[in-house]
Amino acid sequence: MSMRLLFSLFLAAALLLPALTLVAQEQGGTTEESVSLASMVALPELLERAAQATRSGDQPQAILDYSLFLLFNPTLGQAWHGRGLSYLQTGDLARAMVDFDQALEFSLAPRDQAAVLVDRAEGFLRQERFGDALADLDNAIELWPEETYGRMLRARLHELEGRPGVAIEDYDELLLLLPERSDVLVERGIFHLRLGDREAAARDFNEAVALFPEDSYARLERAIFLTEAGEFEAALADIEVAMQLDTSNLGLYLFRASLLGDSGAQQESAAGYLQWLNKIRLDTIRQNDLLDQGDVTVSMAPGRSYIFSFEGKAGDTLTASATSLVSGEVDSLLVLTDAAGAALVADDDGGGGLDARIEGYVLPADGAYRLILGHAGGPSEGPLRVTLSLI
Repeated sequence: MSMRLLFSLFLAAALLLPALTLVAQEQGGTTEESVSLASMVALPELLERAAQATRSGDQPQAILDYSLFLLFNPTLGQAWHGRGLSYLQTGDLARAMVDFDQALEFSLAPRDQAAVLVDRAEGFLRQERFGDALADLDNAIELWPEETYGRMLRARLHELEGRPGVAIEDYDELLLLLPERSDVLVERGIFHLRLGDREAAARDFNEAVALFPEDSYARLERAIFLTEAGEFEAALADIEVAMQLDTSNLGLYLFRASLLGDSGAQQESAAGYLQWLNKIRLDTIRQNDLLDQGDVTVSMAPGRSYIFSFEGKAGDTLTASATSLVSGEVDSLLVLTDAAGAALVADDDGGGGLDARIEGYVLPADGAYRLILGHAGGPSEGPLRVTLSLI
């Protein structure tokens, strides 16, 4: 099993239930349980402060406060668990696993014990100790059948090890436990896709959109599914709705532009790419000598656009390219506009890899044009060689 596949599977698992803290809140997680014990321990303010630091993402402060608290309360399993979670989130796997082991040495309510087992299983997964991870997940779910994050991880693990029939049982149970979560239904659809069952995937995506019509994630995933099936018009309709529902997700503009290009709508696609560049633009650098020089080297940065102005004649054939001087360093994007700023043609990855290339475009009229260089959704910082020629 390749590391790339392993990490892609568990990255998707993390996206299913967007944050561990959210799941903990839904299940009455350990952090809140710890705070409720404050009246029973010494220095309860340290426990409360550690929990608050964990919730706010300040893991170093959480670790410090948990450590001080444990000096005075060394037998409180919830505190060992809390510090282990903070270590896990900082990437200190060795210390996290020690704390999880320590937490399990003390008396815990079934729900809390299940939570520790699930988090230790996540540590085992990072170490590729799949057998140990599965044992912890099985024990956690036996202790607390409503353990949702553990079921999701177990479904992923069964899939990873070639047991799709068992995995689907956990997905089905998740839907019963979390009927209000559209992402669980969408995730099952993605799982069906990985199995090659497009019919079952379509049912899940359609049901997710029907039950949660204002969920942009469900719309996006169905749009991706429809795009792969060549149903561009239906996919565009979903993306348009998703853009209205989630105005902060600028990546939807990029996806829409790419989708329009795949559907053959060249000018509409170019307009979409230009809209993306305008949305992310932080600074603009203008140059007017690219056509005379033939090529220049520029330094791309996040949100930066270069505008190269030039004159052309109707019937001129344009070729332009933006090539990263270090392979894969910049995901370049080129858009050609007329003097009024109307987009004519664009390219994202037509030059191979992440490089952009517009080739053989015939200018429609005499006049001024602008070649706009920016970046798409990949790497955005590094040197680029830009070329422009008219024949």
